Amino acid sequence: MAAEEDEVELRRFDNAFDAELALAFLREHDVRARLKGTGTSALLDRFTIVVDIRLMVARADQEAGLRALEAMTLDDESADAVAEQRAGDELRESAYRARRETEEDDGPKVRDFRYRRGVVVGVLFAGAAHVHARQPVMGAILFVAVWSLILWGTRAGLLWTGPAAMMLVVYDIAHGVIAVDQHNAGRDASSRAQVVHGLFAVLVASLAGMALVAARPPRPYQDAPSAPGTLAPAR
Repeated sequence: MAAEEDEVELRRFDNAFDAELALAFLREHDVRARLKGTGTSALLDRFTIVVDIRLMVARADQEAGLRALEAMTLDDESADAVAEQRAGDELRESAYRARRETEEDDGPKVRDFRYRRGVVVGVLFAGAAHVHARQPVMGAILFVAVWSLILWGTRAGLLWTGPAAMMLVVYDIAHGVIAVDQHNAGRDASSRAQVVHGLFAVLVASLAGMALVAARPPRPYQDAPSAPGTLAPAR
């Protein structure tokens, strides 16, 4: 137990039984405490007359001791109500501190919120919608896939790569809105999930592009009409 100058009086008792009970309860909850009594005497070995008994705790444990004594005197329903109230107070206090924190503070950082309208960058830059939604792996996969399809289709003369690339651009913007909501809700997809999702989107877009071209094949080339017969020489 700490020295007397480091102690504070937590509560006074005029009953030895209540004082001993409170002392045992505090010690069970790891609160350093002791009893300091004056004017105690025994009567017929059955009754203890106590003028003053003080429950002393270390100054550092004063708040914990007060809470322990309060909990000891509350019933279950009241204890639950007090716990909920304290939880709400701690939440409001932490939120107030978070608003005052600066970059030099060691406290929790304010979470980065995204806005849906930011996904329009996907029109100018393939995959940028998912990068805006804090899914950079998915954005990189879409960027590489779109430009690979365009370059491959141009060199090899493949018709299905164009529609497939366009579908990926549209998907980047459409699903980017959902990705923004996921980020704001704290449910960001892992890197592995982004890889699986991105490759699956590329596969589906490629198959859809092939099916679209196969369903509407190019019209066969028709020979140009034959030139009119040679005019007879004028007489």
